[in-house]
Amino acid sequence: SWRSWDLQDPLEERGKAYLLSSSGRGRCLPDLGICECFPPWRGRFCDHAQSSSQDEDRPYKAVLHYLVGEKEQLLADFERTLPILWDRFNAHWDYPVVVFHDGLSSASRERILEASKNRIWFAYVADYKQVPAFLKGRMELELGGHGVGYRGMCRFRSGPMFMQPVMSAFDYAWTLDTDGYFPADILSDPFERMWREEKVYSYSHVSRDQASA
Repeated sequence: SWRSWDLQDPLEERGKAYLLSSSGRGRCLPDLGICECFPPWRGRFCDHAQSSSQDEDRPYKAVLHYLVGEKEQLLADFERTLPILWDRFNAHWDYPVVVFHDGLSSASRERILEASKNRIWFAYVADYKQVPAFLKGRMELELGGHGVGYRGMCRFRSGPMFMQPVMSAFDYAWTLDTDGYFPADILSDPFERMWREEKVYSYSHVSRDQASA
């Protein structure tokens, strides 16, 4: 099944990098010797589409995305969040879900894949926790209760995320947290409304945060 392919990244093979990049179906990471498929593609050569029944009817492309690390608390939260996402929203709309990560074991991937009926793809991010050169030597590793990982996540989502190759085919992207969930059913599609009203950016609320965040 397609899930067996996503338990680990397919290995790079001769000609595969060109095939995937020229077709837009995926990419290879030569430093790691692996390749990834982009939604809706699956398989050794990313040549099997796992599309939603609604994909062809939508005049836009949208994706839900998370960022998760190889930590038990994050994975446990994610296992609880994904079925709620499906039951209260994505069962109606069936958008693809991209999980950004900086290295996930096969066991962790299996937990994520088996947690719900969401269509999930994994996308490797090499350096989102890397401290920028201009901050080295000037930054406290813990500030206001927020460590390097959390602040790296904020920086990644503020711009670099949109430059990730897996995002290039989408018109809209919805950022979600592994410990966030919908307390009630979402009865309308925010992506459809954004497209219909020609909106560029949407948000649920505005609040103040610590400068360290």
